Amino acid sequence: EDGKLKLRTQWEPNFNFDKEGYKESGDDGYGVFEGKPLPITTAGVITKKRFLNGYMEVKSKVGNSAITGAFWAIGYEQEFDVFEQMGNPKVKPGDIVENGYKATIHDWSPPATRPTWSYKYDNKNLPFRVADDFHVYGAEWGVDYLKLYLDGELVDEVTQDELGTDWVLNNPMEIWLDSEVFKWLGVPHKEELPSDFEIEYMRVWQKPNTNLIDRA
Repeated sequence: EDGKLKLRTQWEPNFNFDKEGYKESGDDGYGVFEGKPLPITTAGVITKKRFLNGYMEVKSKVGNSAITGAFWAIGYEQEFDVFEQMGNPKVKPGDIVENGYKATIHDWSPPATRPTWSYKYDNKNLPFRVADDFHVYGAEWGVDYLKLYLDGELVDEVTQDELGTDWVLNNPMEIWLDSEVFKWLGVPHKEELPSDFEIEYMRVWQKPNTNLIDRA
């Protein structure tokens, strides 16, 4: 809509939620919170092609609600969150704030007990609210380094030498754009929805080495 991808979170009481539930939600199944109906549906887009070493960026803004917007990637025993943001978290201060930029590398190799992160960049003092306007978030991923960019400026970097065996970004990853409810940051009310995570573009440049996928 309007030349943008809008990942919409909405209140859908007639949605046929999966009755199996989610293993991390305790006794609550999908569409339920603390035993009461919370019929919220979210949206996501996943790349069909996997990506290994190069540069990726998105120009986006999250909705002004207690719903995340995330630009992230996952592969064999590894996860890289370029950002997880929330426009209006209910729990303040929490681990995600309305003017924050949080990026994380997760190591999911067994036994993979939480916390699984091996690297985190967490800036809670951006000069803007992430729901107010579009900004460009980028990540350059090399064989042995990672660099993070905000609006074209380098904001943080980490190397394999620094992380040692905690460096896990070694395999191809599929890229996600999605929204989620994080109950530890508060859940949205019906009156706050629908809420859109808006993406003007997402771009990926794969490094030209032909042996990258074979090597992984």
